[in-house]
Amino acid sequence: MSTSERLGWLADVSAEDLSLVGLSPPDDGQPASVALLDWAREYVVDLGHVHDCLQYLQSGPHVLLAPSPLALMAYSPRRGTFRASFDLEFPEELADARFARAGAWLTVLASEVGALPTAPGHWLVATVGPSGLDGPNVGLLTWVQIYASSVRRHGVERLSELPLTDYNQQMSQAVWRCAAYALR
Repeated sequence: MSTSERLGWLADVSAEDLSLVGLSPPDDGQPASVALLDWAREYVVDLGHVHDCLQYLQSGPHVLLAPSPLALMAYSPRRGTFRASFDLEFPEELADARFARAGAWLTVLASEVGALPTAPGHWLVATVGPSGLDGPNVGLLTWVQIYASSVRRHGVERLSELPLTDYNQQMSQAVWRCAAYALR
């Protein structure tokens, strides 16, 4: 696939997409993609790599897990859309994001976390399997699995008795919410 084909999604980036990720559209009547290109240049984000990450998430079921603050993204094959979360928030505008909106969100995220996952084994991705989530970020995934095991064993009504902090419970719930989206 040529570079221009890999970056074709940029033409679909809208001013609304930019404002959702905290960027301002160009004032001079230029397309919204110009502002995203400028951001990518300034923060040295490879937009082809952003595209490849989105395609990798589509090949799932995978969940992007970028810590501090927690950023999550998953792709739903049934819906054909992405869901993104930042700092445990799930804004409705990012609940059914198309490729361009997801690409804008990932571009800003890549400026903060660096290289994005495009293949198995990257520390920022987990794969949803029959035993739960699997990936190299064992620190985060350990909390997520403890939460899942405790809920199975004790039930949701006893969450306050779990050996997890409130934040770890909320983080785990958010991760499982994205994992469920990847399976829908």
